Amino acid sequence: MRSSGSLRRNNLSRSNGLERTGHLKIGVIGAGAVGSACLLSSILRGIAREMVVVNRDRKRAKAVVTDVQFGAALSSVVQIRDRDYSDLSGAALVMITVGMNEKAGGATNRNDPAGRLKLLESNVDIYRQILPEIYRAAPEAVMLVVTDPPDPLADLVRTFGFTRVLSTGTFLDSLRFRFTCLGT
Repeated sequence: MRSSGSLRRNNLSRSNGLERTGHLKIGVIGAGAVGSACLLSSILRGIAREMVVVNRDRKRAKAVVTDVQFGAALSSVVQIRDRDYSDLSGAALVMITVGMNEKAGGATNRNDPAGRLKLLESNVDIYRQILPEIYRAAPEAVMLVVTDPPDPLADLVRTFGFTRVLSTGTFLDSLRFRFTCLGT
């Protein structure tokens, strides 16, 4: 019986015709705290053979890749590179983590009814800059929107021609709820 990780990997591979090569490529847009966490989680789960990190500050992307490569030596074989948008070509999955964070965007008050929606306008502007670049390189990739607020941003991603778009919105809310219920 195959593990759920191999089933996920095979489903992503089949969706982009990569089942013959066994080479799954994932792009991570953004090398901040969330992008770095997504990168590390993907490597530790062994779901890709190649990871491409794209960040507006190439030095930041290179630093994150260098740090993660040291730990990746203990995991399955994976190539981790800091690159440009054009290097996303052939990616089965692109995780978008770039955007205004809660603190900088003034969305830290949990009692504020606007919550993370305060970040929408700023993050829409950022997405409008990067989505054409991603689409030129990887129009067939599954897009995973991680940036807050993820559900409205996923709708924006679809307007750029991407047909396979997922959002972490309700999943993250469920994890936050679970964390709160556990009282930790």
